Amino acid sequence: MHWNKNIIALKAQGKTIQVFDLQAKQKLKSAVMTEDVVFWKWYSETSIGLITESSVYHWNVFDPTQHAPLKMFDRIANLAVRFTSFVPFISIVVLFFTIIEKGKCN
Repeated sequence: MHWNKNIIALKAQGKTIQVFDLQAKQKLKSAVMTEDVVFWKWYSETSIGLITESSVYHWNVFDPTQHAPLKMFDRIANLAVRFTSFVPFISIVVLFFTIIEKGKCN
């Protein structure tokens, strides 16, 4: 759920992410990933960070030209296997450092 808008991002069948505007009762975006999404979180007013089994993606759901999430980088394989119980924590840390590294939050 977006922190100040009535917008929700849902995962369906592991690989599908759909974003809905609950107030307008419409689907904003939908994407089918190539692998299961293990974690997703809003990291700015406009964008969601998505973490799959092997990669990290950013998706500006309000940009009409960005039809699918953009791959930012690959995850380290050892972290994906050894620390699966810490996925939410690791995912937030990875998103944080991605934002700082890229120098923007949109």
